[in-house]
Amino acid sequence: MGDELPEDVDSSMFESMKLVVTSVVHAHTKVAFKDPSQFNIIEFSENELLIELPSKSYATGHYLMINLEVKGSKTPFKTLEIEGKIESLENLDGADQIRFSMSQFDHSEWDKIRAAFSSRQADIQNFFASVKGY
Repeated sequence: MGDELPEDVDSSMFESMKLVVTSVVHAHTKVAFKDPSQFNIIEFSENELLIELPSKSYATGHYLMINLEVKGSKTPFKTLEIEGKIESLENLDGADQIRFSMSQFDHSEWDKIRAAFSSRQADIQNFFASVKGY
């Protein structure tokens, strides 16, 4: 059998979807962060993002404008422009983790993105359930 998948398994199921930060600008100073690829979305919810970023980049209370894109999706999504505030910051070993409260953004597009990730998770869980036989 080797490394081949059974015929009834869609190999695209194993391709990752990722929420990627493409731009970060301080809302008041208008200064852009030089390398937004250093921002990693850890988790997200209806109105909040948990982001890991380089240490001492920003502080609690800062207002940011962040652009997000979905990579690895069969469905095209618009770049999501978000304005919000850093509600909390936790210093980790060599990085900071911020809780970013989203205040201005396209709610409809965000709901579509969240639904795509939720659907993707359900597909993966269903696949594993079928492989395990329950």
